[in-house]
Amino acid sequence: MCLGTPWLPPLENEFKFIVDRSVTGRRALASCGGVLKDFSESLNFYFFCFLEMQDSNYAELMATKHAVQQFASSSRVGMRRTTIESDAKVAVS
Repeated sequence: MCLGTPWLPPLENEFKFIVDRSVTGRRALASCGGVLKDFSESLNFYFFCFLEMQDSNYAELMATKHAVQQFASSSRVGMRRTTIESDAKVAVS
């Protein structure tokens, strides 16, 4: 089942990081992760990390931060335009 807007691949010669978080309860053990895909929907990179006790907005922001840090330190930086996609309205506003 798909809720909201379906994922669309990036344009040709671009990358897209899809980031998300997982939190059980209002303020609980949290984790975050992300995947980097190209226009052919190939998986180029992924990450996952634990964040201890956090709320969901913080966890989503940390997912975005980790995506930027991981991409900035990779050999792919500067190769293609890169978009970060998140489903957290509070975190991206």
